[in-house]
Amino acid sequence: GGDVTVVEPQAGLLDQVEVSASTLGSYSGQGAVLESVEVLQDGRPASAVLTNTAMTVRVCVRFNDSVRDPHVGFQVRDPRGEVIYRTHTHGLGHSLGDVQSGDILEVDYSFENRLTNGDYTLTVGVGAGGKLGGKIADAVLRQQDAASFSVVRSVEDDYWDGITNLQPKVTSRRLAAVASSTQS
Repeated sequence: GGDVTVVEPQAGLLDQVEVSASTLGSYSGQGAVLESVEVLQDGRPASAVLTNTAMTVRVCVRFNDSVRDPHVGFQVRDPRGEVIYRTHTHGLGHSLGDVQSGDILEVDYSFENRLTNGDYTLTVGVGAGGKLGGKIADAVLRQQDAASFSVVRSVEDDYWDGITNLQPKVTSRRLAAVASSTQS
């Protein structure tokens, strides 16, 4: 569960990001239109986000048909197009409720950014009918490269390399010590 917010179109809200189903791997039926995709940090649109800080991926979808049990998801992809992370509302146990033609849903995914420095894209999808094991019965739309963002390291951040920050806690202990000799 969780809160579901149905929003009415507001001036400027739906034209913040232009999306097109012409990108390779994208498809769209008549059931829904991807209105906008935003990356937010501190509640504001961001083209670059800091590592180890909170960020939000916001997806706004307008439904042109009634859809039973819709689900919205996103993927983070690296510059080679490989999926770094993927999820959707059904997989996270969040129900959006049935929608009617004309409904607009805004879905926020908020999380600590554990990605390494670099450039990323977001692929966004809408499906219908949640199944066991986090699967979705029917695809409604998919937009590859719906938004892009960069990740930069904060100067206060611990140094690490790789694709994600595991944030290990380090401990140590001395098991034996060599006695130092003093000469007179």
